[in-house]
Parts: sequence; C-alpha cells; structure tokens
Amino acid sequence: MVADITATDVGSESSGTTSHSVSLGSGTADKGIYITFDADPGTVTQPTDWTIEQTGNSGGSQVVYLWVMFRANTSDTSVTVTTSNSVLSAHVWRVFSGSDVDNVTVPTFDTVASGAAPDPPDTGTLTSGDYLVDTVAGWGRNRSLNSYPTDYDEDQQSETTNTRPRIAAAADTLLSITSEDPGTYALSGNTENIAGTIAIPEAVSAVARFIRAGLQSRQVIRKDDERLVSQDILGNRKST
Repeated sequence: MVADITATDVGSESSGTTSHSVSLGSGTADKGIYITFDADPGTVTQPTDWTIEQTGNSGGSQVVYLWVMFRANTSDTSVTVTTSNSVLSAHVWRVFSGSDVDNVTVPTFDTVASGAAPDPPDTGTLTSGDYLVDTVAGWGRNRSLNSYPTDYDEDQQSETTNTRPRIAAAADTLLSITSEDPGTYALSGNTENIAGTIAIPEAVSAVARFIRAGLQSRQVIRKDDERLVSQDILGNRKST
C-alpha cells in the first residue's frame, strides 16, 4: 500500500518562547512535524522518541530555520519541541498510513538569500518503488504564498499567522520512481527561504521482510560456498 497522509494541520507560536506546542492527530500511526523558527533557536530538543531527519537555515538577515522530524507508530496527540533560545515558530504536522518513516530520504535543504521561488531539492537516487513525496517551504518575511509546486496538490497546508516565520507543505504520490525533482513554490515577493523534500517509502509487510531476509541469507550462503569451492580449486583449502 502506498504511503498516504490521513490527517494534517498547522500551528504557530506568535510570541517568543522556548516551548513550541504541536497538537497532532489522534490514533496510533506514523507522524511527522515540519517546524520553522524566525531566529537561531539554539539547542532544539525533539519530543521523546522522535527522530530529527534534517535541519538547516537560510543564513542571512531575515534568517529562517527548518527542522523535519518523525516518529513511527506513535499514539502521541500533543507534543512539545523545545528550544534553548526564545523564538517564534510555525509548523505543519502530518499523520501517515502505509508508510515507513524509519527509512525516509531527506536531502540537504535548498536555501536562498533572496528569492520568491522556494525550491525543494531533487531526492537523489531512490530504491525503485512507490513513494509519497512531501515538500516543505519556509520563509522569513510576510510574503504571501501564491502557489505550490505543480502537481503537488495533496494535503496542501500553509501557516502564515506570523509575519515571520512562515511555512507551507504539499505532497504527491508517485509510483515506481527512482528520483524526483518537485519543482518550486511561488511567493508574492523576494525573501530568504528554505525548502525541503521528504521521500516516504511504503511500509514493508512482515511477510515481505521475512522473504527479503531469507533471500539475503541464501545469497550469503551461496557466496560462502563459491569462496570455498574456489579455494579448493586453487589447492588452498578443501570445501566442506
């Protein structure tokens, strides 16, 4: 089953704080948080048992910071991301089904000092298969979001409550791919921005994992047999 987003929403902290609350969807599932900060957050501590997959910042006078994190099979419905510095934030959260968030691909974020087209990076080489490709863009001034990447029309979200930072996300389901370049967002004017791409593979069933493990074991045994036979031919060791 191809990974899918079953619930999603946005939130923000409009006053400087070190405690950034995220209200997640209900139920037990794979979940994700994409969060931007308007200034150096210092040390960022993710919720317990969550994994930070990628971080970055745009690096200029209107700097925006972006963190992407996930937790598999969690019943968390409300969590807190903490920062050692008091900053503003904006976030998008996701609830997934049919996903394998322990094996997501998150390339280094694309950053621009001044531009109106946040550009989620190419995924690079993926293992051929079906993916939910999610994109996220953050920016540092009160520019409006004019459009999402072409064809990324699934689960579009944007949080523009604060003057800064702002954030948007949009996904697309892609079958039998080995790479993907999502295209660009469009803002109403130039500003510092940062953009990320998240390739989420479909979940592998227990049966598939068992078969895969068996095939890998057979390959190892076969390689060992070939090594022993080769040594026997050379007269160094007899195969057993």
